[in-house]
Amino acid sequence: MKAKYLLLTTSIMALSNAALAYDNIPYGCTHKKHIDYSDGNNNLAGSIESGLNAVYGGINNQWSYLDWGSFIYNVNSLVSSGADIEISGPDYVVQGEPARFKADLPYEPNNFLRSVNFGTSEYNSKVKKKSDWDANAYAQLSFDYTYGEGLAWSVYSDDICSTKSVMVQKRPSIEKLSLGKYGNLIDVTVSYSVDKYSKAKISNQSPRIKFRYVSEEGELNVSDWVEVSLNSSVHSIRLSTQYAGTFRVTAIINDGTYTESLYLGNVTVGGSPHRPCPQCHPDV
Repeated sequence: MKAKYLLLTTSIMALSNAALAYDNIPYGCTHKKHIDYSDGNNNLAGSIESGLNAVYGGINNQWSYLDWGSFIYNVNSLVSSGADIEISGPDYVVQGEPARFKADLPYEPNNFLRSVNFGTSEYNSKVKKKSDWDANAYAQLSFDYTYGEGLAWSVYSDDICSTKSVMVQKRPSIEKLSLGKYGNLIDVTVSYSVDKYSKAKISNQSPRIKFRYVSEEGELNVSDWVEVSLNSSVHSIRLSTQYAGTFRVTAIINDGTYTESLYLGNVTVGGSPHRPCPQCHPDV
């Protein structure tokens, strides 16, 4: 395992006693940054603070900015070196939903069933877990107040620690604008949105939409994924069926990481009569 960053000087990490007291954050951490931001902002602490300000108008009463802020600002002063622990996990997490992170310790007997602390850039987030017989520990971490970049960390001694940047986003959404028929086709129009901190937005990749429609007689259809515009919010499509019938229609959207679905309703279309059963010959 190779670490990527170490502090420039120990004096830079002169953390407040309060910061060390509440989360036992060590004086040195390796840091993994997963993305270059489209807005050119590579300042970790500034990203976290701006997200909090946007959502909450500043640090609320549950937070002590001085307690954790000094640590986060010092993370911006990391340079290449080595370490004995590495945290890994998702690059994108949903605000308020737990996500699974892993601490990878060196594979040696001393690191089996060893206590490992995990936490985030949010106040009072520390949890303690035991490593397994593979010298790995796992924890569910949640970012309840962060919007934008956040920080996850793991530590198993006073000065051996690893941190990882994550983007904290909201889930994609999709809504029905219209559902009907056009001749023997299902005619659908939906509106959609993807969060500005989603993979689609950050990476400038198109989100994708598809439709699932099932008839009362059992005919199942799933359309291909269709890339939709980042700059629009409406998508229309006409879906063909093999047979006539009443179909239950569901829309599905993916933002590069997360998928959401919405049942749109039923629609009846004409066409060839449905076979008595899916296994029957078409001429029966």
